[in-house]
Amino acid sequence: DAKVRMRLLEPDSFSKNTSMTALEFHVDVNFPEELCWIMSNGLIDSDTKTEQPMDLRQWTETRGKGITEAMIRYTDRGMTEQGRVVIVFFLMSKSDIDIIAEVFYFFCTRLGLSSIMVLTTSEQTLDAWMRVVQHKYRRDDIASRAVVMPVEHIGFVVNQLKGTSHGTKCYVRCSTGADAHLDFKAKKGMQDLDILSVTQCDDTITEIHGDQKEIDALKTESELNFYRGNKVEWWNFFFDQTAKRDVYNDLDRHINNAIAGSQAQKIPVSVITIHHQPGAGGSTLAMHALWEFRRKCRCVIVNKSQPNLDTANQLMKLYAYKETDLQKCIPVLALVEDIEENTFCDFLSALSSVFGQRETAQPACIVLYCGQTEMTSQHKKKLPTVHLSLKLSLREQQWFRAKNHQLEAREVPQNLEDMMSFNLFKKGFNQDYVRRTVSKYLEHVNPKELELIGYIALLNFFLANSRLSAPLCDNFMPGGQWWERRLSEAAKILLLKEQALKSSIGAYRLKHQKIAEETLNQAMSCGQSLSEMTCTFMMCSMFKGRTYAVKELMEMMDRTLKYRPWKRMSQKTEHVEKNTSDANTRDDDNEYQEVFSPLIQRIFNLEGYDAVVQILKKWCEVKKQVQQYLDPKKVHDDPMIRQQIARVYLHVGRYEDAHSWADEALMLENSSYLLDTKGQIYKSEFVALKKSDNYDRQRVTDIAFKAIDIFRQAQDINRREATGFNTAPYFGELFMSFELFDLVYNSTSNDPVTLRAFLLTKTDPPKFVLDVWGTYTEQLRDLVLNIRNSMDYLSEIQTIYKKDDKIAIDDSESRKLQLGKRKLKKFIRDYIKYFGEYDESPPNYIRQPEDICEWRRRKVMSLGGDIFQKVFDMARDGSYDKLRDIRQLLCENTPKTCFDLQNLIVVSLALARDESPGESILSYKQVFKLCEEFVQLVHDHEISRLKAFFYVVMLMWPRKEMVIEFNLSTFKEYMKTLSEMGKSSLFQRGNRHGGDVSDFRRAKRVYFYLGRGQGLHAFIHTTQISGDQRGKFPFWEFPQAKSLLRRVNGRLMGYDTIHAVNPFNPNKPIQVHLAKPETERFVDRKPVNFILGFSWSGPLAFNVLDGHVPEENPEIAERFVFEREQYADVGSAFGSMRLNDWQMPSATASDCSGVQQRFRHYSDVHQRKDIRQSRPNYRTPTGTPPQETSGTRRIRCEECRHIWSVPAYFTYFYCKTPDCKAMICINPSV
Repeated sequence: DAKVRMRLLEPDSFSKNTSMTALEFHVDVNFPEELCWIMSNGLIDSDTKTEQPMDLRQWTETRGKGITEAMIRYTDRGMTEQGRVVIVFFLMSKSDIDIIAEVFYFFCTRLGLSSIMVLTTSEQTLDAWMRVVQHKYRRDDIASRAVVMPVEHIGFVVNQLKGTSHGTKCYVRCSTGADAHLDFKAKKGMQDLDILSVTQCDDTITEIHGDQKEIDALKTESELNFYRGNKVEWWNFFFDQTAKRDVYNDLDRHINNAIAGSQAQKIPVSVITIHHQPGAGGSTLAMHALWEFRRKCRCVIVNKSQPNLDTANQLMKLYAYKETDLQKCIPVLALVEDIEENTFCDFLSALSSVFGQRETAQPACIVLYCGQTEMTSQHKKKLPTVHLSLKLSLREQQWFRAKNHQLEAREVPQNLEDMMSFNLFKKGFNQDYVRRTVSKYLEHVNPKELELIGYIALLNFFLANSRLSAPLCDNFMPGGQWWERRLSEAAKILLLKEQALKSSIGAYRLKHQKIAEETLNQAMSCGQSLSEMTCTFMMCSMFKGRTYAVKELMEMMDRTLKYRPWKRMSQKTEHVEKNTSDANTRDDDNEYQEVFSPLIQRIFNLEGYDAVVQILKKWCEVKKQVQQYLDPKKVHDDPMIRQQIARVYLHVGRYEDAHSWADEALMLENSSYLLDTKGQIYKSEFVALKKSDNYDRQRVTDIAFKAIDIFRQAQDINRREATGFNTAPYFGELFMSFELFDLVYNSTSNDPVTLRAFLLTKTDPPKFVLDVWGTYTEQLRDLVLNIRNSMDYLSEIQTIYKKDDKIAIDDSESRKLQLGKRKLKKFIRDYIKYFGEYDESPPNYIRQPEDICEWRRRKVMSLGGDIFQKVFDMARDGSYDKLRDIRQLLCENTPKTCFDLQNLIVVSLALARDESPGESILSYKQVFKLCEEFVQLVHDHEISRLKAFFYVVMLMWPRKEMVIEFNLSTFKEYMKTLSEMGKSSLFQRGNRHGGDVSDFRRAKRVYFYLGRGQGLHAFIHTTQISGDQRGKFPFWEFPQAKSLLRRVNGRLMGYDTIHAVNPFNPNKPIQVHLAKPETERFVDRKPVNFILGFSWSGPLAFNVLDGHVPEENPEIAERFVFEREQYADVGSAFGSMRLNDWQMPSATASDCSGVQQRFRHYSDVHQRKDIRQSRPNYRTPTGTPPQETSGTRRIRCEECRHIWSVPAYFTYFYCKTPDCKAMICINPSV
């Protein structure tokens, strides 16, 4: 029943890879996850290419080399175990027999005739074959390895090899209600999917002509296999042999709700989570849903261990198969199980990208995610979730009792006591029953079988979904490759043979998680401890070999020792509270990451830390030996095991040993993660010493600064690492810094003002500080700036690495981001407690210009002006006075740092909601100048540089009414840099295991859209569109969006590319990527219009519609007609801000601009033209309402009923009445 994909390979595939090792070749051809069909003499396939057959002479000269290399590869012990491989020759005709015979001789020499099978379609073909090869082999021996069968039966054998169930025809339901036959070529392109046919099982019943005996035999066989513990099959649902669990009603409701869809959301992919305890029947529940919905959806099981973009494309092909209108197709219902959360997040991102944006309420794909990982409370709010436990309801227990009576009455040919899986459910997983049953069967196994069963139980219990490949036991068990035939009946009852995770070869596991747990306990009852059993397992012969199976076993053991799961409990256990420095905790959700893997934690609890250390040391030796077997050229020591040993010693407070092992790990790899462990050791040592009554202040301070130094080294290395953003060193530095400040303030509490003056300025340290902190005075002062830089970086990470709201599954990295967000809030509160500024003017001890600038920055932080999202939240809540205070503080700083420029740009964009272009103190032109200056600065980190290019690209987007000089070449350079940064390792943080990158790492989240306004009003932040309802609708459906957002014309040039019209030179368009690829209506150079969004990785096109929209009337740009005394007021208001720096407009024609002229076809530079108009004047209505003139119009606020006179060209206006601030849409038709 193995579900294995097949792959066509030609001779050239092998002759090009002669330098590869066996394992490298195994990865390249994906064997044995995919069965390899080698076309030894040509291939005629209209879907690929045509290779004509050759005669023996031509074949020997051209294709023979590749075939010889293939034969060498597949008979190498690094690829296959002798006795574990079958070479099948398909002889469909008498032609090419001489060529096939050459291949036959080679395989017989390498593997022996017992590993060969020959399938022919006629006795004449077989006779011709025997005449060719009989001079080397006896006819009787050849005949014993040959089978003659019709072509149809050969097709059935191929389907069995692929794991296809009975019945080769597959039908899928269409939107019209008809069933479409899924032809061979279409199905061949969907090998990652097991497609459930609408007529599943019906075809087989038809084929056997309704023979009741055959049906009864088939029914009994499928039922007993399932009750013995085998995986559920479609036959079990066809014959109604499964219990419908109570939670199925909830699952049914969730799926029906998803099919109905939501007019508000219109999401392409909907996710339903099935969380189940191990062995509770999660897969059976999910497959039951597929069976029931096969006539409402196109149901599939994703069979690939790591689904990717290619898998998503296959789902798209199935969705669109034999359909004409892709917006009316019925959804695909896809089951995804037994994959890691990180992989699932990446797969969801690929699905969302492939299916694109929906125009209808119904989603295109509904994903059932079936996993044993417990979902957090955050998931419950976002995802429809079904929880399946081992505990059965009364109705479910009655079903099992009734089924047991039926089996007894039917007198089935199987001892009911041996149907272990069925009896576990019938008994309600009673622990006494489990203990008695396991004990009964273990008494009847021999010592070697008991040892094997114990090792399998060890893997099954501590590593979910693990299996032990059968070939690994050939040298371990008596009987060699035939050991399975000699297994006792008791062992066969306990063990279950299935397909290995990444192989077509069988693998063994215990029949249930409860059985594995009890078997492990009883296997150790003879006096062997868990650590001794683990060591014995590591040293056994299974780890000695050079096949792919040994490599997989090594990876499983590695994960068993290293992987630390996330847990959620109602109350923290004692060991978590003790080790918050080394364990990630989340207080509000009661969620934490374990300190060690489950196996290591169990050994630690039962036997102590010495046993854990011995296990890890032994694994260091064994892993190196395994690598020597696999590939002597790639032998290396594993630094992460040494890190684990260091963490064990850290956990028990043996800091010297912890330092020693951390140093050993760092000698092997200078990684930020290993350096962070070193820093954590110092950190724990500091906390332990500080808790003592009479600690040595000098020693404590030495340790603190050592920890801070190590954390900073880890930060520097992490910025250069290609994978894995690592925030732990930043939080480590912040923790140690604030602990030090707490120590300093407590020890010098007699004069906190003088101490604060010393820390925040360059004044000489006071005597009481020198007496206590002598040699560390300068380092203490440096901490203030360093911790602010660290908080800035962490705040940037929270802004950049936001995951898409529609991707509702949190993987481990996303959890760490959420945890970091909470930690950061605490440290910001600590910073403000020590260094916050709330006075209107600097204190007396701050006199130097650079100290005053730092005072302003601290005051900005105290006001919350350094946090991107908080600034726009203030604008949304109407806190404009606070934003103006922040802007004033930042404007006064000279020279400006990255902190000043970035936050000044953000605050200016936020204030645009409240200020008309004429009222704004910083004009669009001036803010753009800030952006250019921001780009030119030397940045502290990549994220700051990314933001600089993001702002300059956004403000420079070409519009007719823009007032700045537009240079197309410069603009394209900025866009190119931003795009390259979006593809760099900056956005692959957290993806340490390779593969596709999740949405929150791609950082394609959009914060601004191009609007119809002028100046800074042309950039609409998301809070202006949807307020608190983000994620409930496609944003363009909001009334505010329809009135605020501008539609841009362009041409669709590819599935994911649009050439946007350049208003200054139509011959030189601007390339924009689609937010969701256009997979439904792609036409080359098709005219379209779209909404333009600005993301961290570049501009994106949303809501792409057919045709061009009429060109909007250009709105007159910002007016800068100020009186000279008004300029002087601006200068005095901002202190050190010099007017010359801002280039205020003069009376020359080159400074102000209005409607921009078209310029020459081949010019990249847009020059400005001056059309000066007076500045709009807004008055509070008193007395006679303002009169309407040719250049103004009167409007009434529907909220406060006040009448205003505004320029005629305005399309919207914010009411200026205090406590109103309503937005008035002046020209709804635009």
